[in-house]
Amino acid sequence: LESQMITAADELTTQVTTSIEAYFAGFKNAMRQFSQDSTIVDYDKEAEHADLVVKEFKNYLSSHQDVMNVYYGKSDKRMIIYPEQKLPDGYDPTSRGWYQDAIAANTVIITKPYMDAATNIPVITIAAPVKNENGLVLGVVGIDLSLSTLSLQLNEINIGKLGYPILMSDDMIILTHKDEKMINVEIPVQEIKDAIAKDESNGIVTYTYEGARQVALYEK
Repeated sequence: LESQMITAADELTTQVTTSIEAYFAGFKNAMRQFSQDSTIVDYDKEAEHADLVVKEFKNYLSSHQDVMNVYYGKSDKRMIIYPEQKLPDGYDPTSRGWYQDAIAANTVIITKPYMDAATNIPVITIAAPVKNENGLVLGVVGIDLSLSTLSLQLNEINIGKLGYPILMSDDMIILTHKDEKMINVEIPVQEIKDAIAKDESNGIVTYTYEGARQVALYEK
């Protein structure tokens, strides 16, 4: 019976992983399209492009509830962002990790998740470099994406009677969990940490937690 449950849980874990990858793929494709958008690439060539870019950002944000901000950090240190907000004096987008990582990768990147201080909800940045026809870097376009909807969807999934999926960052910090007190906490099971630290892309871990035997399945 246990082996049947593990097999069923393994199949569900694979399905969940596939769904998460598909969820992020849509946002990555959008950033790729933004990075090639002529209005953004030619931002400084026409005066009306400034308003058009903001309009595009506004339209995108209005149709994607999990997107918190859409922005274009330019190589000359200007920052175009929607919703409009007051940035700190001397703000330099080119010094930010998301900007530098996108330039270094020369493709769409997803940052490590971080917790939004105001909402305690995991957030990631998805960004892509913007270049002109000669390959000159013009800036980086990006979004800040709340994982709240993804978290709710994961929390509605049951694995057997008591099992449930969680999402963790690469450094073993729990990002989604049915128990809110566990969010933004390092996973407290050494056996799981040891297993994930290995090279295998997936696996099964048995361990004892709070006096009860448990089984965990993971997929990177």
